[in-house]
Amino acid sequence: MKKLFVSVLAIASMVACMNEETVRLQDPAAIGFEANWVENATRANAALDPSTTTESLTGFKVWGFMDSVDGKVFEGEEVTGSKGNFTYNNIAYWLPDHTYYFAALAPIGGNWTLNTEAANYYGAGIVNFLNANGTEDLLYAANVESAPALGEAKTVNFTFSHLLSKVKFTFTNGFTNENMYIDVKNVRIVNAPMAGSINLAVENWWDNDDWKLTNDTVELAFGDACAKTAMGETQVAANERLTIPASAEYKYEVKFDVALYMGDVLAYEGTKTSYVQGVALEMGKAYNFSATLNASNFTEEGKELMPIVFDVVEVKEWVEAGEQTTVLPSNISGLTLVADAVAKNTLNLKGSFDGAGHTLTAEAVEVKGGAARLIDATADSQIRNLNIDGANLVIKGDKDYGIRALFLNGAGDFVIDNVTIKNVTYTINDDSAAKTIKVINSTLEGWTSYNPATVATFENVEFKCGPSQKTFRPHGTTTLKNCNFEEGFVIRLDKLAEGKTIKFENCTYAGRALTSADLTSAPAGAVEVKVAVTEAPESNAIVTGSASNMTIDGGNYTTTDGKGLRAIYLNGVEGEFTFDNMVIKNVAYAINVNSTKAVTLKVSNSTLEGWTSYGNSTTATFDTVNFTCGNYYANNKVYSSNDNGLFRPYGATVCKNCTFEAGFYIDLGSLTGTLTLDNCSYNGVVLTEENVASVACFDNFDASKLVF
Repeated sequence: MKKLFVSVLAIASMVACMNEETVRLQDPAAIGFEANWVENATRANAALDPSTTTESLTGFKVWGFMDSVDGKVFEGEEVTGSKGNFTYNNIAYWLPDHTYYFAALAPIGGNWTLNTEAANYYGAGIVNFLNANGTEDLLYAANVESAPALGEAKTVNFTFSHLLSKVKFTFTNGFTNENMYIDVKNVRIVNAPMAGSINLAVENWWDNDDWKLTNDTVELAFGDACAKTAMGETQVAANERLTIPASAEYKYEVKFDVALYMGDVLAYEGTKTSYVQGVALEMGKAYNFSATLNASNFTEEGKELMPIVFDVVEVKEWVEAGEQTTVLPSNISGLTLVADAVAKNTLNLKGSFDGAGHTLTAEAVEVKGGAARLIDATADSQIRNLNIDGANLVIKGDKDYGIRALFLNGAGDFVIDNVTIKNVTYTINDDSAAKTIKVINSTLEGWTSYNPATVATFENVEFKCGPSQKTFRPHGTTTLKNCNFEEGFVIRLDKLAEGKTIKFENCTYAGRALTSADLTSAPAGAVEVKVAVTEAPESNAIVTGSASNMTIDGGNYTTTDGKGLRAIYLNGVEGEFTFDNMVIKNVAYAINVNSTKAVTLKVSNSTLEGWTSYGNSTTATFDTVNFTCGNYYANNKVYSSNDNGLFRPYGATVCKNCTFEAGFYIDLGSLTGTLTLDNCSYNGVVLTEENVASVACFDNFDASKLVF
């Protein structure tokens, strides 16, 4: 029988009804139609469940201590029966005013052994388990009980938990031809962990979830999935199986036999091998490995002591595992966009996709008359550990909307983590549906833009200039933290919608602190910039040019050269510099100018904490500025009366509508021009020519240098 050619087949590990992913692969043995791979974990027909339930539990063994590990009460005592009627032979009794510790394991006579040398208050010890074929459960319960008063009865109610993981397989016929049927049989994991151990003698044993595996493996047989399943139908393999939990590093080898029918005629058959990795199987969780097969991968006196009795309250239900990850098995190359088609994409994605550090590329085709999308992600998608490179794509035609690496299509939450994008027009683009986007630890080369209904967060992201585009143009509310923009990159805020805001927190531009001067067409009141120094900067300056709408928190750090930290430092420059709506704190100098060239300094609507000083070549105007004391030099050398709150102008200065905090000093010793105080106050008192000497604190007071 002729066997269908397939590329490496990947099976997605996920929770039921969680993930859906489409990858379009080129199959040289298939008729040249579009081919899809879909991870569809929709719950379908039931499979045989080998796990233990509250109703089916018929016995367990109990270990017990009274007060300490030396007070043994039970040591592997067999308790048998059923819910509401459990009994045992070696009857023990409650002794008032004592505390009892119990642990229980089930089933009796199971493929588990116990090392009790580690037994203590919290558990029976270290359990060793041998998984013969995936049909035997392993249950555990632990209780701490205070003895009842003399003559009172009390039952130890155990709630058992599954120590293993449960797995099933689901297959869907993903062909688009209603005459094509698939038949999947003999589904198996050929290398499941056979043996392992877990230490239950720990206080929070469940949170431990630390199984130690040996190198032995066992084949788990899940049986047949379906017989001639029609287009769009989903079937589950006959058996569910139990397996020892393993970390995400474990790589499961999956095999199954598959046949393809055209009507009633057998067209292809063969055995397929796939691998599931990057998925951590956890205790008590049930996993559905799901795949869609189609043309792309058809690859006290008078009272007596009362006996201790037991009952089972419940065996916990299996918890459907949280969202799992599809791991890209190797570099995806040979993915082809359809020429002459608008908005065609190489990969449809819904759910979690882990590229495992590999690269998504596309073949060198021309996409005419529209936009090319490398990944089209729909609701609630996560993309991690992936490189996306659009270098081979060429767009031609009257309408060239460029190459989009990620197109976020529809409402939902989207996470992009550790993704590098290059050689595209748009790194991230979306439709008009309301959504959230979170991009972390990534590099975006090109144009990034999204709609007003989108709320976006970028953290630890590098924005780089692409071959054709170098723009960040958000329309919706945005927060950026610890991001860097490459020199020459354009931050356009002209499309920020009314009522939407953007916040830059500890961001840099060309390696220096980003300021409003780096922004283009920023809407008034919509932009906030914060710089919070978290380590001593290499330079003793944070901002070296004009800025507005900015908060600078120096964190009280000194600099690597031992000099004071300057928030704003104009060094050797000339021209006019403006600072509006600035909040500066925890620095030595709020503003410092070191220049022999003509500098015009304009500061408005701001709070300056610390020391402000500049040379006689600088003329300065401060309008509605609050001068406050800081604590930067609290434990350092004091250079003046109060370096934590000092105003020392050298050049002609005007202060209008300004306030000075109590304890703040004005030093006139170096002033070569005059200081105008227009409607200014000190500690809440309006300063006048008559009261200024007695109200304000001065160094080198000289009335001739003051103008009111």
